[in-house]
Amino acid sequence: MVIRSAVNRIVGLFKGRALAPANPSAKTSTLVRLFEQHANRAEQNLPAQSATRDTIFHRHEVAEALPAATCASTLNSQEKTVTNTVATGSTNPCRAARPTAWWRVATAALLSVFCLGMVTAQTSTLEFDSANSGGTSTGCGAGCATGNGPSTAAQTVLLRNNQNNPTDSVLSTTVTPVTTAFSLSNFQNVGTAATPVNATVGFGQGFTTGGAASLPIYGAVSAFATPANNMFTSVTAAGTGLDVAANGALALGTGTAGISVATFPTNSRVRMADITITFSQPVTNPVVHFGGMGGFSGTLGLTTEFDLVTAGVTLTKLSGLANFVLDTTTVPGTTQINNTSTALGVSCGTVPAGAACGSVRVNGANITTVAFRIYLRGNGGDTTTWNPSGSNVPPDTSGDVWTISVSLQSSPNLIVVKSASVAAAPQGGAFSYTLTAQNTGTATSSSPTTISDVIPTGITVNTITGVPVGWTCTPSSAVPLVGNGTTSTVTCTAAAGLAPAAAATSIATLNVTKTNQLSISNTANVTAGDPACVSPLPLRCTSTVTVTDNSPVVNVGKAAPTITGSANPYTASYVITVNN
Repeated sequence: MVIRSAVNRIVGLFKGRALAPANPSAKTSTLVRLFEQHANRAEQNLPAQSATRDTIFHRHEVAEALPAATCASTLNSQEKTVTNTVATGSTNPCRAARPTAWWRVATAALLSVFCLGMVTAQTSTLEFDSANSGGTSTGCGAGCATGNGPSTAAQTVLLRNNQNNPTDSVLSTTVTPVTTAFSLSNFQNVGTAATPVNATVGFGQGFTTGGAASLPIYGAVSAFATPANNMFTSVTAAGTGLDVAANGALALGTGTAGISVATFPTNSRVRMADITITFSQPVTNPVVHFGGMGGFSGTLGLTTEFDLVTAGVTLTKLSGLANFVLDTTTVPGTTQINNTSTALGVSCGTVPAGAACGSVRVNGANITTVAFRIYLRGNGGDTTTWNPSGSNVPPDTSGDVWTISVSLQSSPNLIVVKSASVAAAPQGGAFSYTLTAQNTGTATSSSPTTISDVIPTGITVNTITGVPVGWTCTPSSAVPLVGNGTTSTVTCTAAAGLAPAAAATSIATLNVTKTNQLSISNTANVTAGDPACVSPLPLRCTSTVTVTDNSPVVNVGKAAPTITGSANPYTASYVITVNN
């Protein structure tokens, strides 16, 4: 009874959380079915009149309207939506045929509980919102991605927070806007087209016999190449966290009009342009999603491919089709993102297939920009022209339409500022230092969050005041604390971390006395709470203020005597001067 009651409660709780939304699509786990199957198998495999059965499970049958073929113990990783029909007292088609000992029953149920707990773990992520692009979101600023192309102008998208990823796709604004700007540069092989975008790469760029077609610059990930949710990853588990209908992407086209067959055979990989992603604040391990890498014109297959340009970072494939490949061997020292299909096509999921879709993680901390070089590869299906479907005379052009978007793990972004009440002070002068902290990120800083202030030689801390609720500030020894520049510290700690906020918080005022006649610099550092605040510290994680010396400097002078008179007694006069 205890186990079965727990089963019923947990399954009910999970369904209530995961399947309640009107569209419970992408982020509901198939483990709900597996969980119920284990429970129903266990119940049915005990003897019908068994007291043990009634005692353990508290007779209550649950059945799902599922075909028997789906009742496997392994999960279909591509399945993103679960629709359950529950009936009491009906026959469950997913029952095992052989008897199961009660201990196996209990083990199966407990394993299901464990797996269920793993799947329902939630991660806050920043994502593109298909229903609320940069153009309609407060905080995006100039250049928001909206309207139709073709365009080579930079496009900006405001990231929105999915607090309960992958349980749902509910997206909300962040306290501090976080944006990504996408810009094109270094165009190659532009040909003689009147508008260079017709021949190279552009946002909202499509292709027709009469020239460049106009496409929406921004829309749902699902708008091109029929991708599936499990081809992309925005949380820890591969193939989870991104909903191709709810999440958005920028659409771009790579065109052929500037490529000469005389220079580049149709099975070449031709450099076209660079695309640079710029983040409004430093980020760690951003994930870039590529969709729809593939198309064709007549019998010529085409695909857009990429080389990583940014130094000091690496790429990891998180998910995607088998033909979505990271290649580090073809060009030593270069990581390529390639579509390895020979029969190239427009779809990632239906026949004719041949397009590539997937997600890569850019490995690195405090990243502000990531750049990729864009290439167009032909498969040589037509050896005479890069534009079999058109005249191959600009503005006629063929090409490949593809998508790009970004996900970020929500993270803190701590900023510490140390200031002084005066610019200069004399020896023996009193003044104060103020410490302020702000989290401009999208997640509460980790617990505890700590800011350390090493008190320099020449400063004595007399009192510490103005410490708000939630913070404690502790000197390394009792005040008055005489600074020595090494072991003399004041450590301020927020035990619960610091939540994102639009304004800075004053966390302490150090009332001090200057004890020498030198200029003194004092530095405060974030030492815990923000994983990006590691050596060498980013500028936002450290703050230094210098107070110069304006102590009086008294100079005393005595001039040689002036002697008057010709005989004793003589008269001598001395001049003493004093200045500051």
